[in-house]
Amino acid sequence: MRAKEIKTFSCLLMLLGLLFVASSCSEDSNLGTTSNDYCYIKSVVLGNVKRKVELRDRRGQLISTTNTSFTGSNFAMTINLRDNTIENRDSLPYGSQISRVIVSITFDGSMLAYREKGSDAEWTAYNATDSLDLTKPLELYLTSNDKQSSRIYTFKVNVHQQEGDSLYWKQCESEVEQLAGLEEMKAFSMNDKLMVLGKKTSDIILAERSSIEAEGTWEEALTTGLPTTTDLQTLRQQDGNYYLSTTDGSIFSSVDAKDWQQVGTTYSAGLTLVEKTANYFYAISEGKLLRSTDAESWEEDQLDTEDTMLPTSEIRVLSVQQANGNNRIIMVGQREG
Repeated sequence: MRAKEIKTFSCLLMLLGLLFVASSCSEDSNLGTTSNDYCYIKSVVLGNVKRKVELRDRRGQLISTTNTSFTGSNFAMTINLRDNTIENRDSLPYGSQISRVIVSITFDGSMLAYREKGSDAEWTAYNATDSLDLTKPLELYLTSNDKQSSRIYTFKVNVHQQEGDSLYWKQCESEVEQLAGLEEMKAFSMNDKLMVLGKKTSDIILAERSSIEAEGTWEEALTTGLPTTTDLQTLRQQDGNYYLSTTDGSIFSSVDAKDWQQVGTTYSAGLTLVEKTANYFYAISEGKLLRSTDAESWEEDQLDTEDTMLPTSEIRVLSVQQANGNNRIIMVGQREG
């Protein structure tokens, strides 16, 4: 009898052990989402987009309109994890109606919410079946599964403001006296005003229009501090300051584009400003490409080709932001010899 009792007790212990193991496995298989600090958007895809197509005659007069639609997924949305921005580099066609668009967003995190950028409104939880108003940029707020991390993206949808295969110019003013006689003009905006720098005989003139969009009035002012060797096409802007370089390699700066002062640089040779990106000024000097964060301290930048390929005069530049967030600079111009 004693042997049977021991054997029965051992069997009970083994059974309890198996039940415990089975219970443990069952709990592990139902833990759900793993807790982590991941919070990033993987992809953004636009759904069907309505479009109003206008038919115009050769004079630009409207003849008729037609309502149609297209697949928004054909226009890829680029996610820049460096700047936390999301936008389409290839703009939607002119006439796209984006006030109600279903947007598919995949992400790694626990919760995604949105609101209009710059608004103090409450956040709205994202639902894949709801349509979004994309006429203004949105902020997308994403939290991680462990609730310890978060990230805010700026989501913007670009739409062409005119037909891609046509140009309709609207004359704003019949004649602008302040622009008459100006040469080598360079136009730019400042605080919602249209500004034009130009040369007239031995002077450099700043013409200012009180508004860009609405009807405005023009004023003219004589700049100070700029030599006649100033190349107005080198105008660049950073943090409310404006910069110009001269044909002999000096750099000047101004806060109002009227009164200018020469910038002292750490580089021994003359500089010609060629571009300003989000992070750097770029200049050419003695066959070298240089960069600077403040237009004062300069360092040599690397080239993807021989420096003998750099232009030396009549330089024009195109800065293109790539999908990875880096800027690629394309220069054209004349080269001696």
